[in-house]
Amino acid sequence: MGCYVLGFQEIDQTQVAVVGGKGANLGELSRIEGLRVPACFCVTTDAFQRIMAEAPSIDDRLDRLSRLKPDDRESIRALSAEIRQTIEGIAIPDDLAAAITRPLARLGEQACYAVRSSATAEDLPTASFAGQKDTYLNVVGPAAILQHVSRCWASLFTERAGSSSGRLLRAGRRRVGSSPTKPPLTRRPSRRLCRARCIGPGATAPTASSGTTGF
Repeated sequence: MGCYVLGFQEIDQTQVAVVGGKGANLGELSRIEGLRVPACFCVTTDAFQRIMAEAPSIDDRLDRLSRLKPDDRESIRALSAEIRQTIEGIAIPDDLAAAITRPLARLGEQACYAVRSSATAEDLPTASFAGQKDTYLNVVGPAAILQHVSRCWASLFTERAGSSSGRLLRAGRRRVGSSPTKPPLTRRPSRRLCRARCIGPGATAPTASSGTTGF
């Protein structure tokens, strides 16, 4: 069994492949005295890989998507939508769902969270695809967090992401995580932020990779 969830205190810059660039950088920031980094955790790429393994039929669609030309917008739009629908329709296994929602008992189950993606191919020294995956603010309750983690995982395959980084899609199984953290730009009393790869990408989850920031 993989490691599905990591707290920021367990994350550093060497773990980009596990929690994504955003998640890894937040882990580093949380170690700096005097910086107020929101309480957060990352759902790792192991979680995303497990979800992807539940739908082997996606492999063929990913291959087809990676071969499309960037200007073939209609085909990219249709195929991306199929992939996202499939991923969002996969039921998160009970043990994985429990691992993702367990930290909420400590952080507050009815607090408002942000669920944000953190891809392993973003926020890199030589390349960036930042801002192309989904972010959700003011998510309340374990069921809603799980739903939005799935949406963060699926956002790896939006039309925009597919058009700009299609050649990387075959690596998609290794790239998405999420995390939850505290949203900074809201007047609502949100207390924590969740990422899909990082809850708080990896999918990256509250991670995914999935990862989440609040920045």
